[in-house]
Amino acid sequence: MFKPNNVGKKHLERRQPTERKRWGLLEKKKDYKQRAEDYHKKQAHLALLRSKAAAHNEDEFDYGMIRGRTRDGVLVKERETSKVLSNDAVKLMKTQDEGYIRTLENQERKYIERAKNQILFDNSGMHKKFSDAGEATVISNKPSKSTVKPSEEDTLKKLSDLKELKRRVARQRELSLLRQEVDLQRELMKKGSCVKKVDNEGRVSYKWLNVRKR
Repeated sequence: MFKPNNVGKKHLERRQPTERKRWGLLEKKKDYKQRAEDYHKKQAHLALLRSKAAAHNEDEFDYGMIRGRTRDGVLVKERETSKVLSNDAVKLMKTQDEGYIRTLENQERKYIERAKNQILFDNSGMHKKFSDAGEATVISNKPSKSTVKPSEEDTLKKLSDLKELKRRVARQRELSLLRQEVDLQRELMKKGSCVKKVDNEGRVSYKWLNVRKR
């Protein structure tokens, strides 16, 4: 019985010349055709959008104009408020915010402590030396002004460290005030009546009224 030879010839991929080896395999016609069709399809879609934009009438009525509004010619979308959170959910979110702010505040406080200790250590130039008997002797390894002069690079580094320390202190103070504000908002959401007081300096404080317990 005759059996056809199904084993065809192996067509290997055409290789690039040695000087163009970094470009990989040569592109086949089917690859170019697919790329060309995709390019022309996108160009036709862009042309259609341009024609629609050119023929668009801005004064034409649209149902989105009923609730939509613009600011300086830019459409402003309102935040979706269809889902109203409960009082307990809002208090939980406030608690999470306070915990996150407290974490950032602790990070800034630790950085400030390390930076201050490093600056004090660099300025003192003192360290302890332990003998074989275990006795500690405080000696100074700080060079005198007559022998070593601070380089310009060291001076600029110290100024940069002090500037960064000042920025961190200000940020730590802002985080502390923000944490107190969030904590106050959470307390105001609790049950009970409170009285708002403003002192002569404009600082606001709240005093909760005593509730008689049964």
